[in-house]
Amino acid sequence: MAFSRNDINIDAEKTVNQIVKQMREIVGKKFHKHGAVIGISGGIDSSVCLALSVDAFGPERVLGLALPESDSNPESITLAQNLAKK
Repeated sequence: MAFSRNDINIDAEKTVNQIVKQMREIVGKKFHKHGAVIGISGGIDSSVCLALSVDAFGPERVLGLALPESDSNPESITLAQNLAKK
């Protein structure tokens, strides 16, 4: 299957709302929890996961953990800290 520009034509706000709704339902109803713990690096993936979790549960119910390893880019801890502050 070929990739085209139409593959990325999405309604971002609608998509975020759908993901947040599913997160609340799955985490709340299936796991009986009301928040999240997210490993953050400052990269795109963890930034999106953290932002969606904050939207779903509120900032007071989300804990971001930076867990750098010896082979991690030294900048990753700074990026993770900046992300957590926001």
